[in-house]
Amino acid sequence: ENNQGPYRLRGADNETFIIVLSGTEKVYIDGKLLTRGQENDYIIDYNNAEVTFTARNLITKDKRIIVEFQYAERNYARSLYFMNTDFTSGKTRLFFNFYQESDNRNRTLMQDLSEEQKLIMIAVGDTLSSAVVPGFQEATFNSTEVFYRKTDTTVNAITYSGVMVYSTSPDSISYRVRFSFVGAGNGNYKQTQSSANGRVYQWIAPVNGIRQGDHEPVIQLVTPKKKQMLTAGMDQQFGKSGKLNLELSNTLNDVNTFSRVDSRDDAGQGVKFNVSNNSRIIKGDSTGKGKVTLHYGAGFEFLQKNFSQIERFRSIEFDRDWNRNLNSRINNDQSIATASFGLDVFKVFTGTYSFQQFTEGKSFIGTKHNLSNQLTKGPLRATYQSSFLQSKDLLNSTSFYRHKSGVNLKVKKMQLNFSDELEHNMFHLLPNDSVLNRSYQFWEWEGSVTNTDTTGNYLKLFYKERKDLRAYSRVLSDSASAQNAGLQFNLIRFRNHVLRTSFTLRQLKFLGPNLAGNAPDNNMVSRFEYAPKLWKGFLQSTVYFESGYGLELKREFSYIEVAAGQGQYYWNDYNGNGIKELNEFELALYPDQAIYIRVWTPTNTYVRVNRDQFSYSMFLRPSVFKKKNSSPFVKFMSRLSTQTAYRIDKKNQASTELLRLDLFDVRSMDTSLIAMSYNFRQALFFNQSSPVFGFDYTYSDNRNKQLLTNGFEARDVLLHELHVRWNITKEIGFFSNSVLGEKTNTSQYFASRNFSISYYESESRISYQPSTALRVSLVYKRTDKLNTLAGGGQHAILDDAGFDVKYNQLGKGSLNARANFIMIQFNDILTSPVAFEMLNALKPGENFTWNLNYQRNLSNNMQISLTYEGRKSPGNKIVHIGGAQVRAFF
Repeated sequence: ENNQGPYRLRGADNETFIIVLSGTEKVYIDGKLLTRGQENDYIIDYNNAEVTFTARNLITKDKRIIVEFQYAERNYARSLYFMNTDFTSGKTRLFFNFYQESDNRNRTLMQDLSEEQKLIMIAVGDTLSSAVVPGFQEATFNSTEVFYRKTDTTVNAITYSGVMVYSTSPDSISYRVRFSFVGAGNGNYKQTQSSANGRVYQWIAPVNGIRQGDHEPVIQLVTPKKKQMLTAGMDQQFGKSGKLNLELSNTLNDVNTFSRVDSRDDAGQGVKFNVSNNSRIIKGDSTGKGKVTLHYGAGFEFLQKNFSQIERFRSIEFDRDWNRNLNSRINNDQSIATASFGLDVFKVFTGTYSFQQFTEGKSFIGTKHNLSNQLTKGPLRATYQSSFLQSKDLLNSTSFYRHKSGVNLKVKKMQLNFSDELEHNMFHLLPNDSVLNRSYQFWEWEGSVTNTDTTGNYLKLFYKERKDLRAYSRVLSDSASAQNAGLQFNLIRFRNHVLRTSFTLRQLKFLGPNLAGNAPDNNMVSRFEYAPKLWKGFLQSTVYFESGYGLELKREFSYIEVAAGQGQYYWNDYNGNGIKELNEFELALYPDQAIYIRVWTPTNTYVRVNRDQFSYSMFLRPSVFKKKNSSPFVKFMSRLSTQTAYRIDKKNQASTELLRLDLFDVRSMDTSLIAMSYNFRQALFFNQSSPVFGFDYTYSDNRNKQLLTNGFEARDVLLHELHVRWNITKEIGFFSNSVLGEKTNTSQYFASRNFSISYYESESRISYQPSTALRVSLVYKRTDKLNTLAGGGQHAILDDAGFDVKYNQLGKGSLNARANFIMIQFNDILTSPVAFEMLNALKPGENFTWNLNYQRNLSNNMQISLTYEGRKSPGNKIVHIGGAQVRAFF
């Protein structure tokens, strides 16, 4: 109920690597296509494949959400061909289309097929569920991956052989195991919490012969596939308004090109025919007044049962419209016959009746009557659309009536609106015609008032009710009722005061026999946007707020080794067991350490949350008031400017309280807080544009909390920063940077990663720049860090003295050199995340770091860069790092 997102996009196989292609998704609610964008209906995160709806759409239990998206499976090299041509002569148009996509079975990607596996795929034919092989193989143990050992386990006097058990011992025979999701109750393994660098699965003994898991150590082989479609047809015009359309199609769908078994059902055919015409019954005058027109048509569509579509060509809710199972599969030959006729009377009334019959072999037959009317008379506009379906399959019969109606009446500058929607859908079990629990009915109506001029400001007040009935004990009874009330207001006429706001209050009451005792579910979804620009631009500000309900995904991650310098993380074996564990990876500070990347893996576990988003920014510029004859006070104030930015995205445990906003409560350890991203920054600038002297003070507070499979993890960073710059002469400058801060890390599962470090850092720099080509700087920085967490007490002092030289040759290149001597004092052991954080990956005592960077332009479009870095810590050998890079500009 009222989930605004996110919603996961998933393929049929959870183990298949899927790439969602940007910009190709389509999102529907109740059959209506939505528009992407923060200011529209939804946003999408392609990295996590998540769809989040905005407050413009109240997502409830009643909404039908469909997401279509394209993805690519990188299992085989794939070729794609498309060709089309058409020919037009007079009123006749002929067209031809050909499409083919095919996997190259001899060129695999992201999988290596053995001859044994190919033989399996040759034998299974189109029965792809049988194309499985054991997912474990003996391998040499290493500390990066997750390994298992094979053992026999006895439970309740029953011995189970070949059970895979997670192992960190290099002495036993190690197996690399790939688990596949096989559905709840179909497997013997379940994922379990672990600090291992990857997913760990645990075997669970069957109970009374019933499996208790959802994974198995097997691999589903991916077969090479081929799809093909050939279409040809014609469009013919006759008379003044007659149209005839004919299209023939032949398809090929080979789901396993390794095998010719079951290949007789690969090819399928289809045909589609439509004819329509208009006849004027009453001519009317030259303006069309008094004109009456009859429009009529007929059509026929046939699909052979092996017909295979490339993309959906029917309406998004075709199966629901016909009360079919929502699988869009063609099980038998399908045919749809259509006939329609209607009248347009005096440009006031339009009415259309159509009849459709849909058959699918002998397994399904349905007849549908559709009626559509529209009346427009002066300020009144009324619409009515209805349909009545009767269908029968091998087990059930159904009767489905529904309608949508609307009335709009303009009264001066306002418009009164009424709309309603009714569905009465009965499912009966054959042959005794008893009512099935799938049967339902709902009636929803809405009344609203809007203004007629939407070019300037827009206002809408509305009230909506919905009542649901469900089949309980074969009788339709009250199930739920909901009341919605809301407001939408857009103020866009004034350029400097753009305001958009909307909010909806909803109360859901449960009335069903098993739900009547439940408390009402009260919800509010709101959105507010305001962007004022005042006093000649002295104040520029933006305010954004959105509140709603959603689902928060539990995430897990692992670390993958990459080439040196190409990663972001460093492994530090704190416990000395030689096994890479999740709590032993840190952000790398030096290129030679950056050899791991962090990979997020989505799960299927969600927590329902209340979500609040708020952002505020303000920029004050007193300089807009400065004039030549301004007072000294105004001239002084014009040297100042400020920037304020506040942003928070909170997700709390779901609550039924409506007014529960706590946007300024940012305690990351609040147990009701599921996830949070909080950023506050306040900056004060003095003489920001002066080339001689200036300073700025910044206060920043960043807090993040995320939900992982191993529990919560939170990180807070609080900073006070003061930057001072003073160009004493044209050649000599003084720069100072002081920081007072606190870093806090809290992990629910890994207690060793908990710390709260208070620190002070002061850096002073003197630069000598005799010309634009040369600059020499002397730098001294002192850092004092203390872990104030209970049981901590770690204390580190870092004294860093160094110099750097920069030499530029205009149009030719540059040379940068830097050397530092770092003296470190520390009072605790080094093998902990706290020590790594406090010592910047160095060691107590005398440390040396240096680097050299040379960049040279070889020509107008060619550049070469040479880099060298080194460091020396007590007890360690000197580390040398070199690199070269060539760039070409086009």
